[in-house]
Amino acid sequence: MATVMSRLRAPFVVHGLGILALFNLAVAHPLYEVLAGSPEFFVARRASPVDLWLFVAVFSVVLPAGIIALVWIADRMSKTAGHAVLALAVGLLCAALALQALEQLGVDRARPAFAGAAMAGIGALIAYLRVSAARTYVALLGPAVLAVPILFLARPSIRVFAFPHEESLRYPPATLNATPPIVLIVFDQLPLASLLDADGLIDRELYPAFAGLADEATWFRNATAVAASTGSALPPIVTGIHPRRNTRRMAAADPNNLFTYLSGSYRMNVVEPITSLCPASVCPQEREGLATRLWALGIDVTIVYLHVLAPRELEAALPPVDQNWKNFAADQPWHRRWVEQRDLDRREGPRRFIDAIEGGGDRPTFHFLHALLPHEPYIYARTGQAFGKGTALPGLAPGGYRWGNDEWIVGQNYQAHLVQLGYVDALLGRILARLKSADVFDRALVIVTSDHGASFQPDRPFKGVTADTAADIMAVPLFVKTPGQRAGSISDRNVEAVDIAPTIASVLGGTLPWSTQGTSALDAATAPRPEKSALAGAERHVVRDPEAFPAAVRTVVARKLALFRDGDPHAPLRAPHPDLVGRDISELRIGARWDGPVVLKDAFVFTSMDPTADFVPARLEGQAYGVEGTTERLALAVAVNNRVRATTLTAKGDAMWSALVPLDAFRPGRNDVRVFVIEDADGPVLRAVVETRRPPELDLISGQAKHMWGVRQSGLYPREFSGTRPFYWTDGTARLVTPLDSQAPPVALKIDVSMTGRPEANLRVLINGCELFRGPISGTWSQTFSLESCRPGGTEATIELLSDTFTPGEHDARRLGVALDSVTLVTRSSQ
Repeated sequence: MATVMSRLRAPFVVHGLGILALFNLAVAHPLYEVLAGSPEFFVARRASPVDLWLFVAVFSVVLPAGIIALVWIADRMSKTAGHAVLALAVGLLCAALALQALEQLGVDRARPAFAGAAMAGIGALIAYLRVSAARTYVALLGPAVLAVPILFLARPSIRVFAFPHEESLRYPPATLNATPPIVLIVFDQLPLASLLDADGLIDRELYPAFAGLADEATWFRNATAVAASTGSALPPIVTGIHPRRNTRRMAAADPNNLFTYLSGSYRMNVVEPITSLCPASVCPQEREGLATRLWALGIDVTIVYLHVLAPRELEAALPPVDQNWKNFAADQPWHRRWVEQRDLDRREGPRRFIDAIEGGGDRPTFHFLHALLPHEPYIYARTGQAFGKGTALPGLAPGGYRWGNDEWIVGQNYQAHLVQLGYVDALLGRILARLKSADVFDRALVIVTSDHGASFQPDRPFKGVTADTAADIMAVPLFVKTPGQRAGSISDRNVEAVDIAPTIASVLGGTLPWSTQGTSALDAATAPRPEKSALAGAERHVVRDPEAFPAAVRTVVARKLALFRDGDPHAPLRAPHPDLVGRDISELRIGARWDGPVVLKDAFVFTSMDPTADFVPARLEGQAYGVEGTTERLALAVAVNNRVRATTLTAKGDAMWSALVPLDAFRPGRNDVRVFVIEDADGPVLRAVVETRRPPELDLISGQAKHMWGVRQSGLYPREFSGTRPFYWTDGTARLVTPLDSQAPPVALKIDVSMTGRPEANLRVLINGCELFRGPISGTWSQTFSLESCRPGGTEATIELLSDTFTPGEHDARRLGVALDSVTLVTRSSQ
């Protein structure tokens, strides 16, 4: 040991340079690689050059300098402590490098990945400790790795953030023959086929606003997107230029766009939450303070880095980073979402856009809206109310780009997409109504489109363009209403997104002062485009026969209609026994209660509901136990207030299930939500598995309390058994937070302790801060406390069990409080 310690006494600068090198290689470089490939990460945060430079300074200099300072401080306190901190830092950084290397080699299981990383980290540490040449080599890398941040800032996708040149991003007033109001609305991830009925027309019943617009505009029903992702698909709409690989999403990278072209002649009403194509000199942007932005960025970067490190087996446990652009950790449990709205509300941008529509003014207005709808997560009903939480889409394979082969799960995502599309239609209706009431619509050039679509085919890409998914991803709605136009028409002209900007210029009687690949969609004299193409990642998918493309779209529509009766998302045809939906329970055959546990998560929310609230939990979720890990599936029926509102299937493997019921199924106050297993015995037989009536005596430390009734549990170690009896050790600070039902107030709390682990333990029991008990207990102990003098008010109760602790010793280093058999809250029902 002394020899090793003596070797560590190399000049401190050597160790400092080594930590700098290892940190940049193990942490900064992989982060930079991910973010350089996804510059929308910075666009979504309206990142300024200061933000970006500070970000690079923190990850390339400040954080490794902090580690170096810790080593130095520890060394000043004690040489042994300094050497220990140094060894820990070097070992962890080497292990992080090894984890990433193992993932590249295909090691995606957690245990072998962590074991291999640990061995590699230890081996690298030993080499660092024992071989002076190794220390010297790592130290020499220190100055060299400064190339890591320099190369990152020099990447084309990042350079536009670090070195913006917005002073030139504004054109003088264009020479225009007409200056009508312009309204350009771009919905996100809206496939044309989702809007169509069996006749290939806009479904007037389900999507009346889109159908109404088609009655007054020219519908280009052979229009297609030119890329499969927003970052590459949206800029061509306002530039008329086909995307290139690594297309940027800022005005500094795409200065030739409609915002800069019209800036000298038009006022701007612009809502573009993801891109920054309208420069700040034209569209001033409100941003949060620097400290707030950097804090939020730091949280998201941490989650990104955990994805970089985590073996694929564990990535599902992390917040997803591929289904949003920021605030990856914003998702909350249902019981929190029940009382507060998510930080990211995709309804807010369209609301601001609508509020800003005015008819007067000394200059015409360019109204531009990029609405992040119906892009996933799929959580909004037609009313605009949220029906679910914004979690990762079930059924997507690891990575989030390709569906698994479970047709039912994929179909459920399709269903939620179509439900949310109903909200998009209602939103469009409100926009058109506001334009008409402000006397803008008739005078305006109105264009409504989508940046790209999405595919809902099992074992196919969700957003990638292939021969099988091209009609899903590329075919998008495009409606063009010219000033004064009142009669609708349909054009089958081969139109692409790059034609939109030239179309606007032609209606204005002007010419775009840059070269485009697009032409005016209204110019009948232009030769038809011979093909279609769309960028998907690094590859460009080409459709050689554009005239046959509408037939491919009709195939997608036929697939949709085979899944949903008349395209109605609340009428899934592949559901088990769809004929049960809508029927009263009293009309059906009810069998004996199902023995196996089928959990309805967060069942407590149905005990007190407001159907007019912003959030109505209409997407029910749960899990069936006993069949997980098998290919067996249970058919389930969900009844709300004695009427079957949905049927569903459990998933293969994890046996999770979900069902989406109409919002009008719920009534104010208590709702009776029941789940049944459907069995076939000369017809369907329903066997009840769970009810939403909270039991009058609920064990708050049970799994049922956690999963069904929203009880938050902390300070408990994993369940153990004494014979067949389960119990839970506390860590001395057990806390149980349970929602309260106003119709069933708590009257007593019963606590059963199976052991104290030593002759005597001091215990305090509190409910919402009111002390129920304080004193010593020993061995087996049971007590029931009346809540007459400590009756909790409000919407939830917090029960705390505070005790001194002890360490069992031997191989168990835990600090244990008391062992709980149960903590039962007794309520008085008003029923």
